[in-house]
Amino acid sequence: MPDHKTKNFTFWRARFRQEPYNKTMQQLLKSAFDNTKIQDRLWPPHEEDDEVNYFYFINHKIMDRGYFCANFFGYERGRVGQIIKEKFDSDQIDLTALPLSKADDGTDQQFLDGKLYFVCFDNNLILAQDMHLKARHLEHYVNHMFYNRCESFSNNQSVLLERSLSQAARDGVTGVKRINLSAPLTYSAVESVYGQRERKAIPSGRSWDAVKSFVRDKLDLTQFETDGFIDPKEIDIAMSLSWRRKRGERISNQVDSLANTFNHIDDEMDIELETHSGKMKYNKLRLSCPQSVLHRHEMPDNSDIFDKMIKWYEHLVETGDI
Repeated sequence: MPDHKTKNFTFWRARFRQEPYNKTMQQLLKSAFDNTKIQDRLWPPHEEDDEVNYFYFINHKIMDRGYFCANFFGYERGRVGQIIKEKFDSDQIDLTALPLSKADDGTDQQFLDGKLYFVCFDNNLILAQDMHLKARHLEHYVNHMFYNRCESFSNNQSVLLERSLSQAARDGVTGVKRINLSAPLTYSAVESVYGQRERKAIPSGRSWDAVKSFVRDKLDLTQFETDGFIDPKEIDIAMSLSWRRKRGERISNQVDSLANTFNHIDDEMDIELETHSGKMKYNKLRLSCPQSVLHRHEMPDNSDIFDKMIKWYEHLVETGDI
């Protein structure tokens, strides 16, 4: 049954490590993927004796009103799904493995792991990501494909996908003094013995590694525990970075540097800018827009999502945000 779900559109720019470059992102996409089959768009190349099990590919692609529109998928070969019965009156629910059988024509079938939709015009892109497939995966993928399929894309060149700030937000920043970063503290449960066996929640993850790197030689944090005095979910790791403005550096330089530094950070951490005009949440500065998109069988309708992406891009151009 058709349904509507909210997708978050985000604006990105494609930049090249070596500039000026005589091609645009749109031209490279067209050159790499015109007149191709899925086997030509699969990365890594699909070989039966290959030990690699995770693959990416561009599936549906079309030129619409001068925009390159495509969806980008990822899957793990041989993945087994887990299913449960909704039998909640028992002590526990046993899991059942669900391997996929072959299709009617004998072809192997795989579970789709992630999906990303995008439109590209020149070096500008509108993306709709999901939990498993994000801009950094698309960036990694297109670089490999451009190396292999575009003669003008040399080994010392690469494309970078970078988030951009709205022009209105850019004009409102009157000087970045400090950047505040925060992220929830994550935990791994380990078993300890204190007269009896009990489980302890021990901090872990990248944010905790960052804290330990600052105090590595001064304080032993290996035994830090939160049991007994606070709910672990209530603890955040917070860091503050002072901004040293270089002589002759414009405000726009600061904002561009900030946008490029945190280009692939989405919901992993909160970012706040302290400026001469006050505090600003970074996610409020970036160009994004929730849109209701038609779905069929839990998948976005290609025509609907691409049409709405193009209309939002044209709206950004009309309002002067890009």
